Amino acid sequence: MMAICMALAATTILGAEMTATPEELAKMVAEDVAKPVRPIGVDGQEPWNTMAIWFMYPPTIVFPADPHPNLQYRHVVIDAANKVYTWHDRSPSVNLESIWGQMPPGRTEVWNEPGYPKPIGRQQRCFWKMTPFNSETIYPKGKRSFREAERMGYEYMANLPHIKYFAENGKPQDDYELNCYPAKIHSAVISAMVAYGHLVPEKREEALKLARTMADYLLSISLPPDSPLANWPPTYWGNKLAAGGRRGQNMLQYPCHAGQAYMKLYDEVKDEKYLDAAKKIADTYVKLQGEDGTWSLMLSESDGSPIGSNRLMPPRVIRFLVQIASKTGVAEYLAAADRALGFLEKGPLTDWDWEGQFEDQPLMTAKYVNHCNSFPFETVMLLLERFPKDEKRIAQAREVLRFAEEQFICWRIPFEGHMPIYTGTPDPWIVETAAVEQFWYRDVIDASVAMSILAFEAMYRATGNPLDLAKARALGNAMTFAQNDEGRLPTVWSKRYQSMPSTDWMNCMEADFRALHALAELD
Repeated sequence: MMAICMALAATTILGAEMTATPEELAKMVAEDVAKPVRPIGVDGQEPWNTMAIWFMYPPTIVFPADPHPNLQYRHVVIDAANKVYTWHDRSPSVNLESIWGQMPPGRTEVWNEPGYPKPIGRQQRCFWKMTPFNSETIYPKGKRSFREAERMGYEYMANLPHIKYFAENGKPQDDYELNCYPAKIHSAVISAMVAYGHLVPEKREEALKLARTMADYLLSISLPPDSPLANWPPTYWGNKLAAGGRRGQNMLQYPCHAGQAYMKLYDEVKDEKYLDAAKKIADTYVKLQGEDGTWSLMLSESDGSPIGSNRLMPPRVIRFLVQIASKTGVAEYLAAADRALGFLEKGPLTDWDWEGQFEDQPLMTAKYVNHCNSFPFETVMLLLERFPKDEKRIAQAREVLRFAEEQFICWRIPFEGHMPIYTGTPDPWIVETAAVEQFWYRDVIDASVAMSILAFEAMYRATGNPLDLAKARALGNAMTFAQNDEGRLPTVWSKRYQSMPSTDWMNCMEADFRALHALAELD
């Protein structure tokens, strides 16, 4: 396994923007990890962490109350060094804040024994106490500069066989299975090629030609203007993978990907048809918006009827609507964005249910069973973009970021023996500093790392906190180690996938490029 835990002898970890010594950063970390994130029971907060299997901040472990009245509970905690902590309480829930600083990282057991001093049962839960960020001992400098990694990544993507096939034939190649998700995959390549042409002027004409080819194809397969989902690109195409059972369904987080890509292409080529396409996508979002401010997660393309009862987690749609409102001056788009923000405020920003919503997974049916990282990170960026000077909003974004860091970022792999635990694939990670995608899929995904970088970078720009920049750069350096010498950034950062480039998702790679670009701009 590539070692990201090499000692780093450095007097500073930051660049010219904001410097701090490792000792100063360590003090910031210590103060931060002593405080709980989204404490359960405070302001009526439900137990959001019942399916969490690791913690970096002191949690409250919720156990059901015994039906017998007026019982005392004996709480027992055994930390990774086998030190035992015990106390008694009338509440069945175990708050670890008072002992958290004494506990080393590692496997931790928590017991609850109702009926003290004569226990009538035991409830038990195990979790892993995570290693927090440590600038002194874990993170080496990158394998290459962020700008070079970004440029190499674009070159690699542009020269992939299935991308070259698209450029030459004006349609997707069947051999690349993930073309079955056109709104997601094609939009990502359009955005990447626009950025590539902007970054490398000598490649601009070639990159923009490919971007236009893909955009024109995506427009050609989009739904007719008189259909219920007018002008939206399809989520599924063909019969491969999830498209085999879901073609004709549209997941509403993906049309906005195309809208954002069309706007980026318009900015470069000034062809009004791309801006018009983005506006038409926004118009359909406005038309279909629910009274609660959001949308059904999945709709039938034939008649617009909901498929399932799930409601869309809308942070990316909100960002798209804000962006196109700014570009077009259409107030209706901004009003729709604010209504959707109201849903976030009453929904996940209140009940803390960051439901995973993926086009290749079953729809969720219960709260808190599958938190994912993409919506929290998008929400952090949304709040900081929309309210850049609002201290309350910045504090709200900070709380979301702390949650996402704790539940999805691994500053060091949680080990038992020689293998990482709690991962979806029993396969060694290729880089230690990383981020997993969701509770149901605890593998390291490059886009999860990219989104965490972008969120920390946004927080640094909003607050000037050097710890945010240090964390963003540590994750970016890890990305340069995951990248091979051809420029490939694998989607899954595990040994098995290193030799499987056909499994790489273009949308994930495009997120990597955005993260590397943001870091390079800071440098």
